[in-house]
Amino acid sequence: TNATEYTHMPMFWSDLGPGVKLRGVGTVDIAAMDTLAVWTTGKEDTDDRRGVVFYCDRGDGRVRGVLAVNLGEACVDLARQMIRDGTVLSGEAGLSNVAQQYLEAAE
Repeated sequence: TNATEYTHMPMFWSDLGPGVKLRGVGTVDIAAMDTLAVWTTGKEDTDDRRGVVFYCDRGDGRVRGVLAVNLGEACVDLARQMIRDGTVLSGEAGLSNVAQQYLEAAE
């Protein structure tokens, strides 16, 4: 047979109401993983909170899932790539750098 490996990584989304849009990729299981999150506000004088939660393997620290809040579709591909690459978030500077990539992708 001519079998090919299935490599597509599914995502889920939910629009919970005005101003709350979730996009998730990978395993987002708070009971089984450590989480790291970065939150920011949008434009001045608004309540536009945006953020990203990284779900990391408790054994090796690799990112296994990403939940983006109010960051849009562009973040889905970035999350898939991080998970495929086995990204490990180390230190506050590393987390901040990756979070900035998500914010830039959303603009």
